Amino acid sequence: SGSRIKSSGITGEGIRGAVETTVEGDELRPDLVLPDDPQTDVSAGSAKQNQDRYELVTGAILGMAGPDKTISMVMPCTKIKAGDMVSVILDRKRNPLFRGSCRAMLEPMPENLEAWEPYFEKYQYGAQLEPPSYADANNYYLENRKELDQDAVATWPDRFREHEVSAIQSAMNLYCLDPKAFFAEYQNNPQDQMGDLIFLTSDEITKKQSNLRTPRGSQRGSEDNVIRGRTTGIAFLWRCR
Repeated sequence: SGSRIKSSGITGEGIRGAVETTVEGDELRPDLVLPDDPQTDVSAGSAKQNQDRYELVTGAILGMAGPDKTISMVMPCTKIKAGDMVSVILDRKRNPLFRGSCRAMLEPMPENLEAWEPYFEKYQYGAQLEPPSYADANNYYLENRKELDQDAVATWPDRFREHEVSAIQSAMNLYCLDPKAFFAEYQNNPQDQMGDLIFLTSDEITKKQSNLRTPRGSQRGSEDNVIRGRTTGIAFLWRCR
C-alpha cells in the first residue's frame, strides 16, 4: 500500500523531523498520528509537565506533516486530574479544532448513593471470604435493584463480570473499592485538582530535611529560592537568585 508505521515515545527524539525515504527516493512525512494516553499520573499533577505536553501535542506532533500538508490525530486518553493536559484538549471551548468526546461508565450515577451502603457492606464482607463469595451481595442487589439503580444508566450494558448481575452493579463495585479512581478512570471526571508548582525557600527545605532553622547571622538574601534534588549516588543543590 506504500504506507509506513513508526512508533516513538511522546518525549522521544523521533517526533521532530520525522521523515521516511522510500526506495524510489520519495520522502514521506506522517499524515496520521495516534498519541495513546499521552500523560502519566506524575505529569498530570505537574503544571509545567501539563504545559510542556500540551505544547508538544499542539506544536511538534501536529506539525509533523510539514507546513503545506494537513494531518489527522486520534488520541485515546484518560483524564487523571481536573484541569490536566487531557482535560484541556478535550474541552471544545478551549480547543474547538479538536473533536473531544468523553464517555462515562455510568451516565448518570444512581440517584440515591446512601441506599448502596448496606450493599457495599455485604460486597466488602464477601470479598474477604476465602474463597470470595458475593452471593449475599448479589441477592441484596436483586431484591433492591429498583431502588439502587434509580436514574442510573450504564453506557455499556454488557460490561460486567461473571460474579456480577449487571453493568450498573459492576460499576458501583468499582466505586466501592476506590471512589477517587472510579471517577478518574471510569467516569472521566477526576475529583482531584491539578497541583500548582510550589517553590520552597532554603529555610523551609532545611527545616523539612533536618528540622533545623537557618542560624541567626547567616548571610542569605530574603529573595533566595532553593531547588533541591537527588539522583542515585549524587545529591545536588542549586541556589537561585
